[in-house]
Amino acid sequence: MERIERLDDYKNLVRQARMECKNPFSNNYFMPADVQRYIDVGQAYYEPAGKGFLLILDEERYYRVCLYVDAQQKFTIPVMDKRAIIKNVYRKGKEEPCLGQIEKNLEELHFEKRGTDVQIRGVVQTLFEKSSRLEKYVRKMEAKGYRCVMADENCYEQIEEMVLASRIIKDYQIDYRTADEKKKFQKGAYLCIFNNKEEMCAVNVCFIDNGVAYGEGVAIAEEFKMHGLAPMLSYYRYKWLHDNGIEYIQAWILLENEASLRYHESLGYQFVNKYVDEWVRETDKARN
Repeated sequence: MERIERLDDYKNLVRQARMECKNPFSNNYFMPADVQRYIDVGQAYYEPAGKGFLLILDEERYYRVCLYVDAQQKFTIPVMDKRAIIKNVYRKGKEEPCLGQIEKNLEELHFEKRGTDVQIRGVVQTLFEKSSRLEKYVRKMEAKGYRCVMADENCYEQIEEMVLASRIIKDYQIDYRTADEKKKFQKGAYLCIFNNKEEMCAVNVCFIDNGVAYGEGVAIAEEFKMHGLAPMLSYYRYKWLHDNGIEYIQAWILLENEASLRYHESLGYQFVNKYVDEWVRETDKARN
């Protein structure tokens, strides 16, 4: 893999791929500013792939691979020292005709489809108004010794351990940030619930970009599931977004997580006709 040093170098790679690929396909939905972020921290790489190329982003625990390839030609993805993840976004009824060929190629390269997420989107004002009915419930939970706090960087490691220990949120569904980037998180990006024994019971992760909140999930410690903590987190999350002037929030939810789908729908979220298939290749399978 060759490191990408400048955004112009990346743009030149894209321009060349578009000219040379007769049936161009790309699953990269990153904006230039996002690519620049990876370049700035030295985590953006590329690898030739036939007449196209692979954009490889180092997410610390895994590599995120974005394709710029000719869909009708075989391409290879090199063996790497960490798990490789590919995310293909599409709309039902509007799938790109070349997507099937891409998936066939991925299977031959020992990638497995691990799940499909659906995008949800909500208007913060609506969510805040609906969650206000939970205030009395939240006060009762607080009387039991639970409290919600805006976590600082001292809690980040414990938060991420809880997120990864959850049954739904997988490590390859999280876009990791560097330690320096985490220090710049807006206070309130991570909300935590503690009990009166100072045990972290549940967390909510949410990042702000250009005035839009992107939720990366709720995780509840195994021993505190079914304790009614999710509504408490929702109440404080939407209150925080409302108080900070955020208008919209969007997130991805695994289709297999039916309970979460129903819960978010009851809060007022709308489901968007936008899906992402997550393909994963472990390092041991890459070498077989």
